[in-house]
This record gives sequence, structure tokens and C-alpha cells, in this order.
Amino acid sequence: MPAAPPDSPGDGAVCLGPKASRSSGSAAVGGGGDGAAIALQRLASHLKQTPDNLADYISEEIWDLLEVLQPGAVDGKGTATATLSPGPLVALPTLVSPLLWMLASSSYDTMHLIEGVRARVYDARAQFSLRLLRLVPVLRLTTDTTDYAWDLVTQNGAEPGNYLAPDTSLQLLDHDLDSQHLGLLGLLGQITAMAQRIQPGLSELLGQGCEVMALSPFHPWQPGHLTLRLHLADLGPPQSPSTPALVARPLAARSPSSPKPMAPSSSFTLEDFANTLGEDLEIIPLGVLGNWLTFTDEPWVQGFLSSCAQRLMTQPLGTAANDENPEVNPERVWAERVYQATELVQGPNGLFKHTFVHAPILVADLWPRLRWYLAQSSERIMQLMGGLAAQALRPGQSWQRGNLYLRP
Repeated sequence: MPAAPPDSPGDGAVCLGPKASRSSGSAAVGGGGDGAAIALQRLASHLKQTPDNLADYISEEIWDLLEVLQPGAVDGKGTATATLSPGPLVALPTLVSPLLWMLASSSYDTMHLIEGVRARVYDARAQFSLRLLRLVPVLRLTTDTTDYAWDLVTQNGAEPGNYLAPDTSLQLLDHDLDSQHLGLLGLLGQITAMAQRIQPGLSELLGQGCEVMALSPFHPWQPGHLTLRLHLADLGPPQSPSTPALVARPLAARSPSSPKPMAPSSSFTLEDFANTLGEDLEIIPLGVLGNWLTFTDEPWVQGFLSSCAQRLMTQPLGTAANDENPEVNPERVWAERVYQATELVQGPNGLFKHTFVHAPILVADLWPRLRWYLAQSSERIMQLMGGLAAQALRPGQSWQRGNLYLRP
């Protein structure tokens, strides 16, 4: 069992290898990627929709995209690139904010699993109990002399005693996963695969891990291994929701109106972001939250789904743009990418669906979803929605400390 972490993750530091970075797609690829996704959606054919059958139909749009991805086309001016650290020497707290955002932005349901959702948990006799579950991302650093494991959300030592057993069966009762009977390992596997696809910078940490040089308290520099693992923890029986949209959220402990202590932005956690949901919903009359609505503007619906597919398709540009293997057929690779992105967005068997735009939806369910679409656009946006410590200078007054919020 992992040893208890130091008093603060700041007591440890690691030197990351060259692969410990993440990048997001260029805005310049939007036209080509969007064109390929739209072409696939409009395709009417009796052929089975496979990448090989589709390649000829969307080849023109794919080559428009590949022209953008030629060497030199994706550069510092057109690419929003960031790394997990400002340099090769990394204090572990600086990894918390980007890792949490990368996980939470990978899908709407992943973010809410991190915040906490209700579920039926089944025992060996197929009897269930209603529980509150939370997805626990654990960053683990292992060296010859130390073994530390941190819960990225609480920023405390991991508590394996709360994790569900691997053979657990459950039904999640919130959002798109309602009524699906799931095995724990299958659910965690799908969440991991989705995170690796949407955020390629997580692939190594969620996979085999990253080799590092680590400096721990009272120890010299030594080789280490850094991994990120996902668990599902049982937090006990859920509380009764106070509104149709609110389930008990274990992260909502601090009032957004209470000033936070001044701290670097790397101290941001999903607690701050989760706190804002209740406050935002309080300004909406309860009668409105219980109303149903249906989107009827079909061009807008198709444009929305195309933008979702485009994001899935262009996210892993760091590997696609730099692949110089002459044996790889770029047209075939991108046909596969377009196919997978469209299936993930509109396919009938996708775990995380964007197809709520085709069905009636409660206002209480729509608002948190739209809030996620805004937050997943960038790490800084999510930080601002959660609130950042700031100093303000008003006319006729001195400098005052407070919190800066972005409210949609």
C-alpha cells in the first residue's frame, strides 16, 4: 500500500522526460476537419460505413486538412501549445491543475464522475444499494525508497480502502449513463480510453507511466516512475437533492462568495468549479428548471455535432502532424479518424453522447452540460469559472483582495 504523502505535494519534485507534454489543436485546421466531418454526416450510401469505404467520399476534405498540416503550417503562431510544466524541473503541485483539466475536459460525464454521482452498487446476490460514487484520479510516484500516491481532487493521500472492488457491478443514475448496467473495469477502461483519445498528453501517464528523476524529502535525486490511475470510490449514501439538477456533491464545501487565500493558479482544483453550479442555478426559478425543451433548428444541431466531431478529430494533432512514416497512408489514417470521431459523437453505442440535442431535455440537465462545453474549451476558462484569487483597485479605494469569476 502506498505510503502517506508528505505534508504537501510541494515537498517533492520530478524531472520529466521529453514526452511529458500536451498540445491542443490549431485553429487553422478547423476548416478542413469540419469539412470532413460534415461530408461524412451528409453521406448517403448503402455501403457499410467503414473507413475504407468512406475514404473516397471524403478524400477532398481530408486533403484540405492535410495541406494545413504540412511542415511549417502548424507553428507557434497557429498552435495553442502547452506543457505540463514550465521547464524540466517540476514541483508536483504544478501538475494538479493541468491534469485535472485534461481529465475533466475529456467528456461531460467524466467531469461529473469526478465531482460525484449517484449509483446503484450491486453485491454478489444481485442486491443493490444507493451510493454516492466519485472518480478518483491518483498520481503515484514510485522510487527505490519512496512510494507516494495523491488524490488529485482532494490533494491528500490516496485512500484505497474506499475504492470499489474490480468485480463490482453498478448503474450510474445521472446524465447519459442512466440505466446502463456496467462492470467497474469496463467503465474505467472506457473512461481511460476516452481521456487518452481526447487528451493525448495523458496517454503515457494513464498507460505505462513516465520515467522521471525524483527528489523526495531527505533523499537524493533518484530514478522514479510517475503514473496516473483512475479508481471509483464509495462515499456512502447520497444526500437528497435540493433541486432537480443537484445531487449531493462531495466537492462543494466552500462558498464561492468567501474569498480564497492568495495562491498560485496551480492550486486550482475542481472543488472551486463544482461550487459554482449551485450558485448559478439559484438565480433560475425552480419552475424553469423543471421545464422540458427540444432543439428544432436542424442546421444548428448539425453544426453543433460537427464541431464536437471536429474537436475529437483534431485533438491529437501532435502525433498526426509529425508522423513521417512513408508507409502510412495519410488519407486512410484521417478517414479512420473522421469515422471514429463521428461514431463517438453520433454512434448508437457511444458511452459519452452529444446526441441530447435530438431529444427533449430538462433545463436543469441542459445548463450543467452547456457549462461543461464552455469549461472544456481551455484550462484557463475552467479556472476562471471556478474563481481565481485576485487583487482589485477601485477608484478612491486601496488595493483589495478578492476572487475573479467568469459567469456564463
